Amino acid sequence: MSVFFFSVFCLAVFGLVATYAAYPIMVIVGAWLKPDPPPEEVDDDALPSVSFIIAAYNEEASIASKIQNTLEIDYPADRFEVLVASDGSTDATDEIVRSHEDPRVRLVRNEKQGGKTATTNQAVEAANGDILVFSDATGLYNTESVRLLVRGLMNDAQLGAVAGRVVYNYDQSTTAQGFKFYQRWVVAQRKADPNIHTATSVSGSIHAVWRKYFRKAPSHLSYDMVVPSMMAMHNRRTGYEPDATSQEITRLRVQDEFKARTRISVRAYSFLEWLWTERDQLQDERYAAQLFFHKVLRWFSPHLLLLAFAAHLGLALLEGGIFLPLFLLHIGLYLLAGVCVLAESRGIKLRGSGPIVLFTATNAAFMVGFWRWLHGTRLSSWTPDREAEEQARGTDS
Repeated sequence: MSVFFFSVFCLAVFGLVATYAAYPIMVIVGAWLKPDPPPEEVDDDALPSVSFIIAAYNEEASIASKIQNTLEIDYPADRFEVLVASDGSTDATDEIVRSHEDPRVRLVRNEKQGGKTATTNQAVEAANGDILVFSDATGLYNTESVRLLVRGLMNDAQLGAVAGRVVYNYDQSTTAQGFKFYQRWVVAQRKADPNIHTATSVSGSIHAVWRKYFRKAPSHLSYDMVVPSMMAMHNRRTGYEPDATSQEITRLRVQDEFKARTRISVRAYSFLEWLWTERDQLQDERYAAQLFFHKVLRWFSPHLLLLAFAAHLGLALLEGGIFLPLFLLHIGLYLLAGVCVLAESRGIKLRGSGPIVLFTATNAAFMVGFWRWLHGTRLSSWTPDREAEEQARGTDS
């Protein structure tokens, strides 16, 4: 029995170390040893047409500035259209879009209010561009962003999609600082993944796809995960362009982070369910391996944490010895995490606790999300985050 518990403990720890440390270090070092070749500039005459799709739901406060920001993007005007995909907005969003004087700006309204993915699908049907660029209504692009995304697609014939980088504004809240720490590690890995082979996710706020490789996703899934998988089904890769940026604002409270991560987790497990049914269409085994170590193990890390805890308890009870004080230390780590989260929820700042708070909230949210997914929850509707105030509070690089 002790051998069983020890084997389970080692397996769980291996999975955690693999997804949080070993795999990221491997791809970052691998990318350093295999740097990208210098990009080739693309002449304006050779640039393809672009449909810029903005997903919106009740965005009257930001849609005008978003459209203005989009029209200031440096791209030939005769090959650039802007489609605002409104998911049955009930505020003044649609009126603001309709009243815009630039003929390149069009409203595509989903009367059925079917959620972000369904509304995006409807906008793609109305789009005319060879390349589809997807954006959120609150993300503000740098002027060269679309050129950089398109250049990436044109420089590498094996790329079917390219993700940009989300640049966050952070305040001094514990949650925001924890997310800042997390983002620095994640951005380094996202830069490295395509150098090894392919990116395993894109940001809904900024990514571009060749229309010929685009495939509609079911309404309960998120294109953040589906886009790289649909590229793998076409035997194409997904790239990453860190200089194409969309500026967003982080969530400020651990409660908001928990709610958002719960929604993300339900869609993550739904994505795996869908991908399993589509597995025969995958033509890229390397994508599947990257997805497993980068995403799947991380999505199941709360399960691995529970397995490690239960196996450690079994070893402490059966074997005693060194396992008992180590198990007490194990309990102490969980208590520390609980204290940090409780303090953050009460507005008490504990210096340096941000990463602990985010890690704990994320894994708790994924466990809740897994339970909801297991009991049939599928999310088509969307809940845009509006807790953060729109003001500059420092920028992640």
